[in-house]
Amino acid sequence: MGGRVVFLGSRGVSPFTATARAKDALAHADVVACPEALELSGLVSATCEVLRAVTPDDLVARARRGQRIVRVSAGAPDEDELLAAACADLDVTLAWLDESPLFGKRVLVTRTREQSVGTAKLLRARGAIPVISPSIEIHPPRDPAKLTRAVERMGDALSVVFTSANGVARTWAEITWQGKDARAFGGAKLAAIGPGTAQALAAHGLTADVVAKEFKQEGLAEELLAALSAAPAPTERRRIMLLRAEVARDALPAALRAAGYEVDVVAAYETRAPEPSEGAALAKALAAGEIDAVTFTSSSTVENLCDVLGPGAAALLGKALVASIGPITSKTCETRGVRVDVTARTYTLAGLLGALEGQICSIDNPAERKRS
Repeated sequence: MGGRVVFLGSRGVSPFTATARAKDALAHADVVACPEALELSGLVSATCEVLRAVTPDDLVARARRGQRIVRVSAGAPDEDELLAAACADLDVTLAWLDESPLFGKRVLVTRTREQSVGTAKLLRARGAIPVISPSIEIHPPRDPAKLTRAVERMGDALSVVFTSANGVARTWAEITWQGKDARAFGGAKLAAIGPGTAQALAAHGLTADVVAKEFKQEGLAEELLAALSAAPAPTERRRIMLLRAEVARDALPAALRAAGYEVDVVAAYETRAPEPSEGAALAKALAAGEIDAVTFTSSSTVENLCDVLGPGAAALLGKALVASIGPITSKTCETRGVRVDVTARTYTLAGLLGALEGQICSIDNPAERKRS
């Protein structure tokens, strides 16, 4: 790890009662970055440097120098700062200075069972009670032979593109099954739709050459085309390989083809909904008001959960706060008649949870709701 940063969110009210975890982090901090509105007298040591303004780059630089950094925010931790710390491979800890907006809230997690583990950990760090109910199951593609052939000729592609961490995982499984390693990519540029996908590549020793700043297909297409234009390839090497789910939006391959590239769309995996019988207990919990918030991280999570819940899905989900990871997912909710209470501005898991926290704060605090 390159260093450590503790992010402390707060309700933005001073004076306050600090949690034990927050007190410990502040007492051992070398540097505390904190807004003027929050008074930390008695919580930091005499040698601690208190900053009232800081940039994400400064936080990263100080942490890399070995300083123990605590970043205090009036509200949820800043999404840009969290992303900068995560991408710099820092040890990031999330906690709350006072009671988290999610404290005691039962939050439904609809990701795959494997991905739900990390999501549940982040929710528990915020004091929430995660309710795991995967609406997606990952299965091999209907024609696994296509993925096998794709890996065999992957090194000849100009670029290999991934639109999810699941695509990375399934492709790497095929690479290792064939007895190969990272050299299977040859000289192809690697492109990822966002930091989560880039981190999945990094876990296998691979660095994404292009990571979309706007975490959706249109943003990835724009940045990949810009990168390819900056370093033109021989005319005989115009093929791009896209490894993705069996069913997905076609905005990315359409944009690449319109720019004159050949695009091989290869299904690395298939997503399926759980059995309808698994929705009965969840429907009962939603109807009884036992779920405070529902999180959707993709259009598939929306579609599948609605299918599992049946015709009354929209009404059942309307009994909880609904948080969406981005506008594409929110549009799918709208199509299925599901009300979305908040859409993340940064299309990441941290952005989603931060948006949910902000929405709960606005409900609990009428003045905050008026400002938003």
